[in-house]
Amino acid sequence: MVFLPFYLPGSSLLRKPSLGVTALVLWIVGQAAWLQQAYELEFLGRTTFVPGLWLASMLFFGINCWILGIIVRDVGVDAKPALDTNVSQQKKSSPLQSCLNFQQPSHIPSQHLRRRHQASSSGHHF
Repeated sequence: MVFLPFYLPGSSLLRKPSLGVTALVLWIVGQAAWLQQAYELEFLGRTTFVPGLWLASMLFFGINCWILGIIVRDVGVDAKPALDTNVSQQKKSSPLQSCLNFQQPSHIPSQHLRRRHQASSSGHHF
């Protein structure tokens, strides 16, 4: 949810309105089905575990996996140019892609990190 504002502007969910609307409607239907079963269980005291709550949970889980698959596919398509070693041919990446391609800051020398790791593993502390 935190990365959603970074992801959505270039996503296939907005580029293909039918896909975005379908995902939104299915998510709302899955959430409503689960909440209806949970309401009956919690507030009305009915035993709705099987088949109601279980089926609603599987439906909602499946919808969320499908939406997550769309997001992963979108981010994966954006990530392919980042694997290229020629920097001049790389496209500018989105803020979400920048977070996923985090590299060690250049102002922290790697020797310092190795010494610190060796000292902590040997029991000595700074």
